[in-house]
Amino acid sequence: MLTRSGIHYVGGMALKGNSELTDATGCYSLRWHDQTLQLSPERAIYWQEQHMLFLGDAHFGKALSFRRAGLAVPSGQSQLDTERLGKLIMQFSAKKLLILGDLMHAEPQGTEPWQLQLTALRARFSQVDFAVIAGNHDRRRIDVLPDWQWFDEPVEIGPFRFCHEPEEKSGFYSFAGHIHPCIRLPSRTKSMRFPAFCFGNRMALLPSFGSFTGGFNVKQRDYERVFVQAEQVIELK
Repeated sequence: MLTRSGIHYVGGMALKGNSELTDATGCYSLRWHDQTLQLSPERAIYWQEQHMLFLGDAHFGKALSFRRAGLAVPSGQSQLDTERLGKLIMQFSAKKLLILGDLMHAEPQGTEPWQLQLTALRARFSQVDFAVIAGNHDRRRIDVLPDWQWFDEPVEIGPFRFCHEPEEKSGFYSFAGHIHPCIRLPSRTKSMRFPAFCFGNRMALLPSFGSFTGGFNVKQRDYERVFVQAEQVIELK
């Protein structure tokens, strides 16, 4: 990525944005409600004061379920996403991991490879608390990953509230998944779509973590601050 006077060139496209608070790993450091959040280009957030990594919508096993239905899609996405997750835990020395729903895509048939990969990840980082807020895709969850902690309701920690589907509550700032927000930005010759962290007045939407999840286009004007994921996290102006 080339940068010049606030202009960031991504795939031949010029983005006007702020990366002054972006570090060498591409993370954007954001002070929010008197807390420090590191927005990662791997589409996750690290909450510094709580030593907690949180992310939304991984959809492990989605490609496998598509192939089972007869669709020709490549394999390996869940393995890649498991490796990404392990690298993030190491990068931040996280003590807690919270997934905001849709850990899985469909009810597994028997023991599937992604379950074994996540079980191995859990064993590798035995000192880390692994937790999930159940989303609409998470079925038979206790049987799937019994060594993870599961929540059926939103989780409230300090000033923040974590949920799967967007839901505001008085007295808290909410973080939600489910929507898979993306921003489509036009140029003179083409447009590109970027996964986005979208911060509103009382709630933020997280981009989907999974590599094979798709996205829903949202409007930048509907949010106070929007950060897009490219090679680094950039706040749009």
